Amino acid sequence: MTTTARAGATTAPAAGPTVTGPHPIYVRPIPAGAVLDVEAYATALVLYLAREEVDALAEIADAYDANRPHDGHRPEAFLVEQLVARISTDLPVYGGQVLQLAERLRQIGEQLPGQGGTAA
Repeated sequence: MTTTARAGATTAPAAGPTVTGPHPIYVRPIPAGAVLDVEAYATALVLYLAREEVDALAEIADAYDANRPHDGHRPEAFLVEQLVARISTDLPVYGGQVLQLAERLRQIGEQLPGQGGTAA
């Protein structure tokens, strides 16, 4: 997990991933809830797209022209829908890691105001 600042992200690193595989998931509290950092999964998707879907990405980029007048049609939306249908949007969590993830989220949830705890 990196600690690079992203829009809306906090930069405090977690002690270690709550879920270790097949794609690590880091869980950290934020004032209003929790953040699930799925950077490893996002990286795998980007690499897949770069290797296997370059033509589809180019077609989407060509269809999306910010300078064209809006005519009520969004051809890039359909192209994006087709691409998303080809990639996996499922993020598997296996075995006992399901309980580890649930427990970590429960711990964070109990610290939220109005949930029996104090603000994180």
